[in-house]
Amino acid sequence: MNMTLAGMKSQLEHLRQTAPIGQTIRKGELICRLSGLTLDEEGTLRLLALEIDPEYWDWLEERKNAFDPPPLTRRQAMLRQENPPFRRVVGFPQEIFFGQLGLKIAQWSSEYGAENQAALFCRLLSQGWDPGELGQWGLDRLLFSCWTFEGKFEKIPEIDCQEPVRFWMRETTEVHPVELPLSLTVGQGTEKILFTDKTDGKTRWMQILSLRLEDMWRQMEEILDEHRRRGELPAEQIDQMQAQFTQDFAQVCPRGMLYPVIEYQCEDDSPLDFDLSQSLDQPQDSGGHSFGFLVRSEQGHSLEGRKIRAAVIQQPVAPDAKKIQAELFSRLAQREATCVQFGKE
Repeated sequence: MNMTLAGMKSQLEHLRQTAPIGQTIRKGELICRLSGLTLDEEGTLRLLALEIDPEYWDWLEERKNAFDPPPLTRRQAMLRQENPPFRRVVGFPQEIFFGQLGLKIAQWSSEYGAENQAALFCRLLSQGWDPGELGQWGLDRLLFSCWTFEGKFEKIPEIDCQEPVRFWMRETTEVHPVELPLSLTVGQGTEKILFTDKTDGKTRWMQILSLRLEDMWRQMEEILDEHRRRGELPAEQIDQMQAQFTQDFAQVCPRGMLYPVIEYQCEDDSPLDFDLSQSLDQPQDSGGHSFGFLVRSEQGHSLEGRKIRAAVIQQPVAPDAKKIQAELFSRLAQREATCVQFGKE
C-alpha cells in the first residue's frame, strides 16, 4: 500500500531527531549506503540504509520477457538456481559500532520498495545526506533496511561521521552443495565415503551407520495421544488438530508410506542433507502442503567420539523398499561471526 500525504505527515510528527550518515560498502555490484539515525518521540533509536542490486532487476526483466519459462526443478529451487538472486550486503548484526560506540540490535527489518519511507529520506536529504550512486535509482527499486537499537534514548548519540561504521555479524549457517549420488540399502550402513563441498572445495569423509524407515503417521498419532493423556489441551482442540493433520499429510504421504532416516557421522561433525535422486530433478510443487521432520540419533556418539547425527529424507518411500537411490545433497556449514565495515567514499 502506497504512503499517503497524511501518513507522511504523521511519520514526521513522531520524529524527535534525525541525523544523516553517508557511508557506503560495496560487494561486487551490490551497493549499500547508510542513510541516517532517527529518534522517535518514544525514545526508540533506529539506523536506516538503502541498497541496490542491479543483477536482481536484470533477472526480473529477463524473466518478464521470457516466453513461458520452464518450471524450476526441486534441485534448482533448493540451490537457488534461476531464482531471483536476492542478496544483501548486511543482515541482522549483533552489534553496530560507530567509532568506539557500540549499540546492540533489538530488531531488524528489510523490504523492497522504499516509497513508504520517502518522508524520512526527504528529511535526511534536507539535512545534507548525499545518496551517492543510489540517487539514480527509483525508490521502488531500492532495498530499505532498518535496525532498531536496544534501550531508550533521550537524544541521538554524538558520533564522528568520519569514523567507520562496523557491523558485527552473528554466526550463520550456509548451505553448501555437494550433490553426491548414493546407493543405499535399508538396514545397512556404509564404509567412509569421501565427498567434496562445492563451495569451499574441500574434501571430507562421512559414514552412514544405518538406514531405517520410519512411520511418521504413527509418530504423529502417538504425539497427539500423549497430549490427550496429559490433558494439556482440550479434547476438541486435539481432535481438530488430528483431523487437519490427517487431511493435509495424506497429500504428501499416503498411509503406509515410510520416511527414510539416515544415521551418520561426518569428519568435521557438519550436519548433512540427503534427498532422493529422482525427486530432485522433478518440477517443484508450488502448491499443496509440505512437512519437515527432525529426528534424533539413537546412538549418540561413535566409538571415535564423533557426534552421530540423524537426517530424514523428506520424501516417503514404499514400505517394502530395500534399495534407495539418494544423494548427499548439501553440507550445512557454520559461518563464523564477521565484521562488515562501512566507510566514506
